[in-house]
Amino acid sequence: MKLKAANKLLSEPEIENLGELKPFYFELLKQQKLRSKLEKFRKSEDNGIGVFILSKEGYFIDASYGFSELLGYSTEELRNIQIESLILPEERPKLQTTIFKLVSGQSHQEDSRHCCITKDGQLVSLALNLFLLDQRLSPGTEIHLIVKFEDHTIGDRLEKSLQASVQTCQYLFDGSTVPQIIYNLQTLAVIAVNDAAIYHYGYDRSEFLTQDMSVLAPLGHSFDQFCEQHLKKSGQLIDVEVKSLELIYNDLPAQILSIRDITEQRRTKQALDALRQAEEDYRGIFENAVEGIFQTSESGKYLKVNPMLASIYGYDSPEDLMNGITDIANQLYVNPQRRLEFVELLKQQDAVLGFDSEVYRKDGSKVWISENVRSIRDTSGKLLRYEGTVVDITEVKLSEEALRLSEERFRLTFNYAPIGMMIKALNGQSVQVNQAIAQILGYTPSELLELTCVDITHPEDLPTSLEMRQRLLAGEFPSYQIPKRYIRKDGTFVDTLLHVSLTRDGNGEPIHFIDQIEDVSDRKRAEEKISYLAFHDPLTGLPNRALFNDRLNQALALASRLHQEQSNFKTLLAVMFIDLDRFKVVNDSLGHAMGDRLLQLVAERFTRNMRKSDTIARMGGDEFMLLLPEVKQVEDVVKVAEKILKSLSQPFHLDHHEMYITASIGICLYPHDGDDGDTLLKNADVAMYRAKEQGRNHYQIFTQSMHERAFEWMFMESSIRRAIAQDEFLVYYQPQLDLQTGKVISMEALIRWQTESGFIPPNQFIPIAEEYGLIIPIGEWVLRTACTQNKLWQNMGLPPIQIAVNFSAKQFQDPQLLQKVSRIIAETRLAPRYLEIEITESAVMKDEYAAAETLQSLKNMGVRISIDDFGKGYSSLSHLKKFPVQKLKIDAAFIREIPRNKDDAAITTAIIAIAHTLNLKAIAEGVETPEQLEFLRALGCDGIQGYIFSPAVTTEVATKILHDQRHFLASDLIKGKI
Repeated sequence: MKLKAANKLLSEPEIENLGELKPFYFELLKQQKLRSKLEKFRKSEDNGIGVFILSKEGYFIDASYGFSELLGYSTEELRNIQIESLILPEERPKLQTTIFKLVSGQSHQEDSRHCCITKDGQLVSLALNLFLLDQRLSPGTEIHLIVKFEDHTIGDRLEKSLQASVQTCQYLFDGSTVPQIIYNLQTLAVIAVNDAAIYHYGYDRSEFLTQDMSVLAPLGHSFDQFCEQHLKKSGQLIDVEVKSLELIYNDLPAQILSIRDITEQRRTKQALDALRQAEEDYRGIFENAVEGIFQTSESGKYLKVNPMLASIYGYDSPEDLMNGITDIANQLYVNPQRRLEFVELLKQQDAVLGFDSEVYRKDGSKVWISENVRSIRDTSGKLLRYEGTVVDITEVKLSEEALRLSEERFRLTFNYAPIGMMIKALNGQSVQVNQAIAQILGYTPSELLELTCVDITHPEDLPTSLEMRQRLLAGEFPSYQIPKRYIRKDGTFVDTLLHVSLTRDGNGEPIHFIDQIEDVSDRKRAEEKISYLAFHDPLTGLPNRALFNDRLNQALALASRLHQEQSNFKTLLAVMFIDLDRFKVVNDSLGHAMGDRLLQLVAERFTRNMRKSDTIARMGGDEFMLLLPEVKQVEDVVKVAEKILKSLSQPFHLDHHEMYITASIGICLYPHDGDDGDTLLKNADVAMYRAKEQGRNHYQIFTQSMHERAFEWMFMESSIRRAIAQDEFLVYYQPQLDLQTGKVISMEALIRWQTESGFIPPNQFIPIAEEYGLIIPIGEWVLRTACTQNKLWQNMGLPPIQIAVNFSAKQFQDPQLLQKVSRIIAETRLAPRYLEIEITESAVMKDEYAAAETLQSLKNMGVRISIDDFGKGYSSLSHLKKFPVQKLKIDAAFIREIPRNKDDAAITTAIIAIAHTLNLKAIAEGVETPEQLEFLRALGCDGIQGYIFSPAVTTEVATKILHDQRHFLASDLIKGKI
């Protein structure tokens, strides 16, 4: 870089305004002075010229006065000195070579430059001219060397100083962290740039040196060295502060610019201006701020605090706080070192945000705070004070700790969960598994980690599994639950219920799948059994009422469509109601077991006489229903009825008994006798009763005249209304026992109708009451009576028990049900927890969503809920989980033949297991024998109800049972004494 200062000298103010270019300017002036001195030196004739004579060995023979004066030796002293000893060691070989050339005749004259050491140790630079003494002038003398010298010490020093100054300029330019550019003042062409300019503006050096300064001008503007904004290669416009200096560069008029990017500085200034304004506003809100605000000295003493800060620290007032804390670090901070760290940060950056610490309150309790603090300085930069704000973040810290504990709980839950759990990568590879899933699948945890979901998924379930995971990844749902079969290590399959969710990072990107796998093999088998029982009669294996109604409705829908589509379609559909005649006699004489066996044999004969398209169902008791779809003529139906009656004419052999049974059959036809299932069933029932009236063992086809039976129902309705008005209804009570304690835990309220001629069975009047809506007032009366009696028992000092009241489907659909229950509880002053409402599955399944809402409302009152006759209706775990029940009552039909009947025993075992799995109580109904009792106790059944302890009894007897049971009855029963 060949630089020269411009001819113009700058004034003191101009020099001060050069900024980073000030050292550059001084170096240029220095170079100017050095060049002037060097030029004068070179023109001077007095440069220390002299001469000395050397022997061929290099010893001084003689020397001029000037040489002796220059080196500080006398002529006598020099004669004892070899010249090599006065030369710097590193230059001696060079001098020796020069002398050798002259002495050996290789050369007649040599020039050489050397640094010589004066007597006082100083260095002088000499230019030597050496040649041999001409032997012709002094024949016969020894070879001498004549040496002429010039002292170049001053000139060398000037040249070195000039070179050093040039290098300094180069260093100041290249090494500056501030962008600097030199350009031609005439053409504006860029001549030189430093690395800082290249880095800051984004151009490489070759790009800069092929452009002029207009490249830095903002769009639409020409270059101006005083412009306050420059354009970077990226298009970014920056604020700049430019210092300039004119100079001569390679003999061209040029200018160097030092450019400081003050974009952030200007923004900072704007921010500081805003901060000053904020400080003014801050004073106005200081006292009412919702954050703690303070000013402290550097030494750690409060100068000013607001009321909120005093409140955070538990002091009564700002004055109380300032007087109470005089050493912030040691009095306030739980760890004083935190205060020292805080102050150190403030010294480094003048503002610290979000500094969290634990501090003491006045009462010694601890809270977490977050501080935002800045240093306040005067115009000279001297620290005046610290000021800032404090927020109580104790709740945040507690939440963070709670999160940590939650994560720890998750780890423990994951590792020791009773269900299988796997954390999987998005590619299906297991990342973490727990012991439960390893046991379910028969692998070790380490073996499972080597497998993907494809390796352990049943091939038929794999497409669904992969599809659901992709849909989960796509965000269609937050999680999903599906049944899934896994492949165990031994190759067998295991049925599970798989729940999959997805974890995401802070940006919402998926990270892992979390699989929860529950082994439902046993439950599925039990549920399949219960599902089967929901649509089949457990005694005969025939379809039950629910399945029959479903098939009837399907057949009706098909027949209706065919009648509409084909006007000449004449096919009929027949429904037969079959009721065994005098079956009660068999039960009463031979017992229920023999009666059940007879029903099974009857069902087998019915089945043998049916077409595959026909449906024979047991509707309950000794009632059967037959569906005959696609019948061409009435005669075909009659033939079937006659065939059924004929099949029953053959004797039945039960053990050693031979018995005969007949049936009454009612027949109705679609579309003549009705176009919907309810009508057809009702009319078939009417025809069946007509057949019984005709002497039994007969069939009757429904006719309109059979509506006469409706008058009988009307008579019964009238009688029921009279019974309500004349208080002919009674409430009997049947106790329930706890098998663990032997105590009576509940009484079931059962309605009875007593007339002058005796008791009318509930199954005769309750269906009519339901049909005509009278079950609503009857049920309300039973509920009120039962609650009142239970409260009376409690007032008598008897142990408090629950009173169980049956609700029919009609009652459960009463829109005023909740209000009535609430009112009766309030009026009788019975605590809700002592009331239990029993409801059958079929009743709640009429509208399962409304039922779930009603049951939840009852539970919210405190009333307990039980499912009555469990196993006979829609016995489904999926439904059961929706209802807030506390108890399952196992239907007596399953209890009757246990433990002898393996199917009933298995069903009972499954129901009890399901109840306990769902944290429900299991109560067995119809317990009559010690064998049944022992079997139920072994299964862990929670309670029993039945004749083995007591039938339904009057209020007086029930009261005596409650009074006496603590002495012997229940305890002895449970212990097997009675």
